[in-house]
Amino acid sequence: MDLHTPFQLINGYLIRYQPLFQYRPFRSLASGRVSYPDAFDALFKSLQRMTVQQLQCCESNPKAFDALLADIEPGLLDLYIQIRQFDQSLRQDDCESPANLTVDRFFHTGIPGRKWQQIKAFAAQVDTVEPILDWCSGKGHLARLLAVSQQVEVDCLEFDQGLCDAGAKMAMDQELPLSFHCHDVLKPLPAALHQKAHYSTALHACGNLHLAVIQHAVKHSISGLSVSPCCYHKVPEQVYMPLSAIGKNSGLQLTRDDLALSVAETVTGGNRDRLAREKERLWRLGFDLLQRQVRGVDEYLAVPSVPKSRLAGDFQSFCDWCFTKKGVAAPSSSIAVERYLEQAQTVLIDIRKFELIHQPFKRAIELWLILDRCLYLQDNGFKVGLTAFCDRQLTPRNLLINAQRHQHSPAI
Repeated sequence: MDLHTPFQLINGYLIRYQPLFQYRPFRSLASGRVSYPDAFDALFKSLQRMTVQQLQCCESNPKAFDALLADIEPGLLDLYIQIRQFDQSLRQDDCESPANLTVDRFFHTGIPGRKWQQIKAFAAQVDTVEPILDWCSGKGHLARLLAVSQQVEVDCLEFDQGLCDAGAKMAMDQELPLSFHCHDVLKPLPAALHQKAHYSTALHACGNLHLAVIQHAVKHSISGLSVSPCCYHKVPEQVYMPLSAIGKNSGLQLTRDDLALSVAETVTGGNRDRLAREKERLWRLGFDLLQRQVRGVDEYLAVPSVPKSRLAGDFQSFCDWCFTKKGVAAPSSSIAVERYLEQAQTVLIDIRKFELIHQPFKRAIELWLILDRCLYLQDNGFKVGLTAFCDRQLTPRNLLINAQRHQHSPAI
């Protein structure tokens, strides 16, 4: 499979338009000053002129935004379409459970429907006769299905002892050959597993966790792997360190914020989830406007992840929590915080308009990252395939690396 050509296409695209995907409207507009990359003045002015109705249309229908790009940045649109065509070429026609696989109707009791569909689609792409080592197994839902579909033993790596215990009980009840190992996968594997030939699997392993799977396969005598990466930004480094030879010489430097952009697109979840995300964004922006006034410092102040319970209260309580988390004295009760929330509603419309510019880059960055992983495996003697194992409406993180070590390629 030729992976160099699409990597070079996407790499050139990202380098050329780096000022656009590295532009952060939330931080630029919250201060009340409109600023953006001067080289794309016509594009940003066109976004500013949008009505709310046009904005909503572009947010819900990517082709509407294509029309705007066609008039103002036709070169960007042309490359964007080429990358979308490559992405579409990765889709499988048979993203379903193997035809010869049947499981008891109680087999997936307790697994949410969407998750079960993802597990079945992933398992359908695994083909091995060797024992399997399933990384970040959780309760072993995927591992149990693989034990049935591949008719092999499965070792499960999971950090949470409670999940290990629950998974072991389910496997025992169903008389499946699973062994659970409570283990931190970022540390060397137990000696018993090192000495055991196996095939590695990982469904939606986050950040450094899926990198650990890939690097373990390269360094040890692993016959192959099937890995679906997730949460590329959950790494300690502020700047991404490419794995492949071509990635290291690409000239592209991606920050952790850029990696987060690759998973910012949400195509699943219900209306309730969408409303919760919108509320959190609005409240975060309202707090940012307030903290600039309180601190007398006109700059963005990062706030940690917000527990959902914080959004169930009022805006005043949310702001008090944020000030406490940042070690800043909360303002006196004489400050009407609701005024900042009202102001945030207006500013957020402008932010959403400018955030449209990220649309052509979210999937492109993800493809660049996963191709870097694929090419790293190729550099180290693996035959690599890249596919979309299910439809993106089932999960936006639907890319799957399938790799088999060439027979005469030693581990490093």
